[in-house]
Amino acid sequence: TKLSNPSTQLVNLNTDKFHGSSWRMTANLDTSFVSDPPSCTDENGHVIPDAAGASYNDYFSTGRGKYNLDEPVFAKMPGDKWALYDPRSQFQANTLENPLADAGGPEMKRARRAMNGVPYGDGTPNVDLVTRCSNVEPNIFNEAYCQISYDENACETKPAPGSGMNNPTEAFEDANNFIPPYAGRGVVVCGSENEVAPDQTDDDHYAVSNRKLNTHRISYVNQIQSVWMEQALYAEDQACQKLAWHLSKIFAYSNGHGEEEAYLNTYDWAFVASCDSTYAEVVNKMTHNVQMAEQLTFIKNQAVAYSWHRNFVLNFPDENYARELMQLHQIGLEKLHDDGTPILDRFGKKIRNYLQKHIFAGSKILTGMERSKRRGNYNDLDRSTTSYLDPMVQTSIEKKDLWPKIGLDSTYIGDRYPLCADLPPRHFLQKGAKYVALGGNNIARYHNDPDGQYLDDE
Repeated sequence: TKLSNPSTQLVNLNTDKFHGSSWRMTANLDTSFVSDPPSCTDENGHVIPDAAGASYNDYFSTGRGKYNLDEPVFAKMPGDKWALYDPRSQFQANTLENPLADAGGPEMKRARRAMNGVPYGDGTPNVDLVTRCSNVEPNIFNEAYCQISYDENACETKPAPGSGMNNPTEAFEDANNFIPPYAGRGVVVCGSENEVAPDQTDDDHYAVSNRKLNTHRISYVNQIQSVWMEQALYAEDQACQKLAWHLSKIFAYSNGHGEEEAYLNTYDWAFVASCDSTYAEVVNKMTHNVQMAEQLTFIKNQAVAYSWHRNFVLNFPDENYARELMQLHQIGLEKLHDDGTPILDRFGKKIRNYLQKHIFAGSKILTGMERSKRRGNYNDLDRSTTSYLDPMVQTSIEKKDLWPKIGLDSTYIGDRYPLCADLPPRHFLQKGAKYVALGGNNIARYHNDPDGQYLDDE
């Protein structure tokens, strides 16, 4: 295939570094899974494979893997020069204010591969998921910025109702399940803070890897560590970098899963960005952080009533983080004067800041939060259906403890706020009422009603 306008569809990358030897093609090429017969071939008539197909890794096959790629593909450049095709992963801007309008659905469909690892050309449907949908699940940090997309290919990280979600370690996962039936009629798309696109014209990149896609046989872990070290030592915001380092010594969290980008995202999102926020916001971010929830064991905490009514088990929520939150991250064990000296009672004894009942109340607050769904647009090993990068979300209101919680100094959390029973009639129509955008999805997000009663379009 010859490019219609090579001067605009070929971009020279970092001429100071590569002296005109590295180019990037901006045109999309039709490959074997797009057209039949294939419309994109090299000078020898060989089909140019798509990057996802070239790097596909099928765990249940032999003789094929991430490093057993197709033959190199050469292209003829202007001036009778030849180039070797070098596949790169392209990440897109998906920020809070400007989430991807199509949520990455077209890229997800474009990267699909024939099921069960069967090569192209035998009529096998091209539906196997390689690159995930980039739509971030709504959470307390991005929900106010989410938008409605009417793109017919807009996707969601949750599979379409009734389709189920396959285990990513299986050989086949249907990409079509992540295009909801109401795509084109309104899909909620959300981004995440500072999820910007890299400048590919600089040609400074590092390899990425997941279970089906690998750009280079190289230690991407070492690359990420090197980039982090350069930022920590030489970035212009050295005050922020030093503050972030000290905050990371206060909050004990660990990746433990080989998810280096998720780990460093926590460092940047919660700690480096703390220069422009408050300590309370840092605590809030870490409370919704997956690695913190696993480290201090409160992930998937459930209300006592939920455990009892569902499983007839008297199961109390984990108290680990609730205790650490008060002891290490906030008020400490004992009441102190402003100069740091202890406050004493009338008997000369130190006054404790909290008791066991306060720890138990805190653990009840930390119920119902679970990992969000796995998504694309970042470096991810993709070994499960849930994310280690994005904040935790409230997946079921049933799992949330709804009973009163005692606060400090003989108060109750929520004192002086009106009860739901005391709200005026039609309060949801009055000024200040808050609505949650659902797009074409009929299923309520924060209600405890059966889904069935929302499925009637009329």
